[in-house]
Amino acid sequence: VGLMNLYKFEEVHWKKRNYAEKLKTEGFQFLQLIGDYSNCKGSHVNAYPKFAARVETLIKDVNEGYTNLFGGKRKSEDTENQK
Repeated sequence: VGLMNLYKFEEVHWKKRNYAEKLKTEGFQFLQLIGDYSNCKGSHVNAYPKFAARVETLIKDVNEGYTNLFGGKRKSEDTENQK
């Protein structure tokens, strides 16, 4: 239990699960050309730049989320030490 609390395994699991669902939803919408992709003139070629940008944004959010999850205390301690 101590290691689980120390490394926040449960939080990591739920964050990974959340982003996996977001990526799956984005991929499904792209394949079916629905949602935000419905106005791409019925072509995956036209929709791909939007899809790639959205996936890159999700990946960036995932990476920032892990940085905040594991590095949050260090950042606040560093700013206090600089004062």
